[in-house]
Amino acid sequence: MEFNDLTQEDRALIQSLYDSTLQRQQVYKLIQEKFSVTERTVRKWAARLGASATPDKRKKNILIYDLETPRLKAWVWWSGKQYVHDIIDEPKIISVSWKWAGEDEIYDLNWDLTTKDDEHLVKTFVDEFNRADIIVGVNNKNFDDRWLRARAVKYGVDMNAYPRVVDLMKEAKRLIRVPSYSLKNLCVHYNVPQRKLEHEGMKMWMMIQEGTVKERKEYMEKMIEYNRGDILATEGLYYKMLPNLRHQAHIGVMSGNPKWSCPVCGDTEFVKLFKTTVTQAGTIQHIMKCSADGHQYKISNREYLNWLHG
Repeated sequence: MEFNDLTQEDRALIQSLYDSTLQRQQVYKLIQEKFSVTERTVRKWAARLGASATPDKRKKNILIYDLETPRLKAWVWWSGKQYVHDIIDEPKIISVSWKWAGEDEIYDLNWDLTTKDDEHLVKTFVDEFNRADIIVGVNNKNFDDRWLRARAVKYGVDMNAYPRVVDLMKEAKRLIRVPSYSLKNLCVHYNVPQRKLEHEGMKMWMMIQEGTVKERKEYMEKMIEYNRGDILATEGLYYKMLPNLRHQAHIGVMSGNPKWSCPVCGDTEFVKLFKTTVTQAGTIQHIMKCSADGHQYKISNREYLNWLHG
């Protein structure tokens, strides 16, 4: 039976089964039995109908975020390079901007402009962080994630101890050699458009930390607007680098698809064999390629056979 042979009632039935609370394998079995087709055919029909295994697994939560932190005051003996041991200020978070990959809206939080208290910011954003299936940033493993965790510890907030993190700076250092791995330079190298926003440098931090109430508000708005540009650039860079990234979570399996599905987008319809290799130990491995996003990945011979007979 072909997809075009399905009546409107048949298509509505298939959609209703996918929208039910049944497990994926139960849905497959029911449709297979009714229409006498293979599981692979069922998946193809589902893709054409825009269905998924269950409603809550249609989209994965990929969080893209960026923090801004303050300068710290310290007592020093003299100018020049030296060991700083008396830090006066407590390291806090000035602002955080974030978005969910594939969505339009960008969200922002900032510390209290009067008291410089960041407790509400931290408690609110950690909830968002914990919702994420994958965390994406630039130098976030070394900086943003650790800084946020330090503030979460300060306020006794439970933060995911095992996040799936994609640090685009670390990935770029693994993949390519360029003079600079800054967000700006990586965007230039990968031809990712950037918003042309003027950055006033240290003055921005001076006004936010030491300015009048009016100046703090004005420059906080400037900082957030600049951060929003960075968030959009980071998302664009993520999608450009996606085919060569080491996947931190298997989106296909998370979406209810088999292990041979594409780990970065979950696709099953555009997966094909790219190359078969054998390890030194004699283990057969198959390099698959997803035409939907260009990603290459390895699967075992067992999963390869499942793909062939799916």
